[in-house]
Amino acid sequence: IFRKLQNIKDILKIDKNFSVISEEIHIKKNTYIPKNKKLFFNKKNKIYFYNNAILFSEGNLNFEGTKDSPILIKGNLEKNGSIVQIGGKFFSKNLIVENLDKPSIKQSILFSGLNIINSEVLLNNTKILNSNSEDAINLIHSDSYVKKLSIENSLSDGLDIDGGKLEFEKIECNNINNDCLDISGTKIKGNYLKVYNAGDKAFSAGENSKGY
Repeated sequence: IFRKLQNIKDILKIDKNFSVISEEIHIKKNTYIPKNKKLFFNKKNKIYFYNNAILFSEGNLNFEGTKDSPILIKGNLEKNGSIVQIGGKFFSKNLIVENLDKPSIKQSILFSGLNIINSEVLLNNTKILNSNSEDAINLIHSDSYVKKLSIENSLSDGLDIDGGKLEFEKIECNNINNDCLDISGTKIKGNYLKVYNAGDKAFSAGENSKGY
């Protein structure tokens, strides 16, 4: 069961879109963003997850912080929470994501704290810290551009991509228990990949992946 955005007191509906009006927002229940809707997070916003809650979006998620005031997404250390984006657009700039885990859904085939599927993706100056899931971030059949992504202290893989396309300028991994960048069935073009302390491979490509 997912609650609607307009039922959260810290989110303001503006025309067909929604914006966070409080500095902090606490997501304690599964929350749904419908198609053709946008949810905007701005500088200084802090989003805290509890009770394995899921932020599930079929619309657009926009996280736009500043270098001095990045947006923070943080999961409770015991019941972490997750984000699932299907369709639409996912945009992040000056964003820190910490302590997320895979969605707590029966028969779920999603294994990341941050799951983005069939979407347009832009990640700029985004950090993912202390991931507790199989993948710190999983992009599935998405058209993705990474300007700068840093992943630190991941329980297993860092960035896992299944299908779609990835173009990146800079990806950095530090203390990754498995692979930093793991792709399959993906078209990829990259510039700079820097890896410290990977438990397995810095870069793993398989299953009909191609450079372009």
